[in-house]
Amino acid sequence: MLNRSFFARLIDNWPVKILSLVAAIVLMQFYRINTLEERFFTIPLEIQINNNFVSVDNSVEKVRIRIRGNEEDIYSVLEEDVEAYIDLKSKVSEGEFQAPILIRKKGSALNIKNLEINVDPIYARTHLEQKLTRSIVVQPKLNGFPLAGYEMEKYFISPSAVTVTGPRSQVEDLQFIPTEDIDLMGRFEDFSVRSRLIHISEDLSFLVGDVIEFSGIISEKIVIRSISEIDIISVDLPENLLINEILPTATIKLQGTQQRIEKINLQNLQFTIDCSRIRYPGTYNLPIMVDIPDDLTVLTYSPTKVEFSVVSISEANEGGAR
Repeated sequence: MLNRSFFARLIDNWPVKILSLVAAIVLMQFYRINTLEERFFTIPLEIQINNNFVSVDNSVEKVRIRIRGNEEDIYSVLEEDVEAYIDLKSKVSEGEFQAPILIRKKGSALNIKNLEINVDPIYARTHLEQKLTRSIVVQPKLNGFPLAGYEMEKYFISPSAVTVTGPRSQVEDLQFIPTEDIDLMGRFEDFSVRSRLIHISEDLSFLVGDVIEFSGIISEKIVIRSISEIDIISVDLPENLLINEILPTATIKLQGTQQRIEKINLQNLQFTIDCSRIRYPGTYNLPIMVDIPDDLTVLTYSPTKVEFSVVSISEANEGGAR
C-alpha cells in the first residue's frame, strides 16, 4: 500500500516534473558554458597540394583560432599544438579552388577532453599552377666605380647559375636572377665577396641556397693618347755643318695606364735624328729615333723618316753675306 502511494506521488503531475528536470539540465549547461574560458591566437594556414603543383594568390595566409575549455586546459595548449590546413592533394589540374579549413590537434592538445576549437575564416581559396624547375643564370648588380684610373677587367661568379622552382607562369620566362648590390666604389685591387640572390617573388625558391661568391679582377685602366707638335732634334751633327731648313714636328700615339698617360708631357718624349755619320753637305733622308719612358707603349708615330739638306757653315755665312 505504501509502495503504491509512493509510485502515485512520483507520477503525479509528471509533465511538470519532466519540464522542471529539463529546465535544470538547460540551466546547468548555461552555467557550464558561462564558466568556460576562451583564448585566441593566430596561426599560418597550410595548403596541402600535389607535389607537381604550387599554390599562388592565396586568399588566406593566416587564420584566427578560438579555443574554449577550462582555464587550466586552454592555457596549457601551445600555438604549435594546433594546425590549420586545406587539403587539395586530389587536384591534378591548374585552376582556382576553394576548400574548408580543417584543424589538426597535436602535442598537449591531444590529451584535453571537451576542448572546443573554432577557426575563422572557415574557407580558403587558392590558385594551383604547375610546378616548373629551371637553371637560371646569376647576374650581379654592381654598384659604384673603382678608383680613378682602375677598372674591373673581369669577374667570376660561383655558382654562375642556380636552380629555381616555382609557378610555371613565373619561371618559364625568367631570364636571370639578380644579386644584392656588390660595391665597387674605390677598389683598386682584386677582391672576393659573398652576396645574396634577390628573391624576386615569394612564390620562387632556390633549391641550393641563395648565397653566391663574387670575385672581381681589378686592373689599371689602359688608355690611348695622341700627342702632336713634338719637336724633332738633330744630334751629333759635325760642328762645321748646318741643317739648312726647319725640321717638321712629329705626332705619336701612346698606350699606357690612365694615371701614367695623364702625367706625360712633351719633355718625356724625344724624337731625334742621328747625324753622326754625316760628313759632307748634301741631302739626307734619315730615320727618326723615338725615346719614351719604359712604362709606355708606342702604337704609331709619324713621320718615321725625315729628308733635309745640310750645308757647311761657311757656305751658310757666305750666303747670308750676299
